[in-house]
Amino acid sequence: MDDMEIVSTKDRPEYLPVLKCHLNSEWGEGDPFATGPSGIRNPDSLVMTSKGEFVGGLSFTWIWLEQGSISELWINTVYVVSEYRRQRVATQLIQAAVELASTIGQARLFVNSRNDTLYTKNGWKMYSSKGVDSVFVNNIEISIHNNPVQPTVYTAAD
Repeated sequence: MDDMEIVSTKDRPEYLPVLKCHLNSEWGEGDPFATGPSGIRNPDSLVMTSKGEFVGGLSFTWIWLEQGSISELWINTVYVVSEYRRQRVATQLIQAAVELASTIGQARLFVNSRNDTLYTKNGWKMYSSKGVDSVFVNNIEISIHNNPVQPTVYTAAD
């Protein structure tokens, strides 16, 4: 575990297609990185590597209001390569997601998951539950020393 590191796909863009391939193999074709209708870009995905090899990743999404405004930041997907599961990779990715959300000024981070234990053991609170799916929330303590960064807005001309 000492040789593992978490990096942003902004800093290491070569991991983005690897993450997307793993997400598609697990959950089917789709674009977990699509921007919202108002063009505000999702935060960069996070990946964990071990000696330069991809071992897991996490992507974000915004939940949009009808007017196209940002509502809340959500963890969209968490994926860990099977041989690295049960080694706290998902936990570390989720903790890094909370830290990233804090640095961009988010007061809460949500996730929809069937893995209740993963989130509750890490301090997340159940927000709602229906059937096998539960929504969890992490109320983020934002330090006054954080420098909130506004999401980058992309227009059709970009």
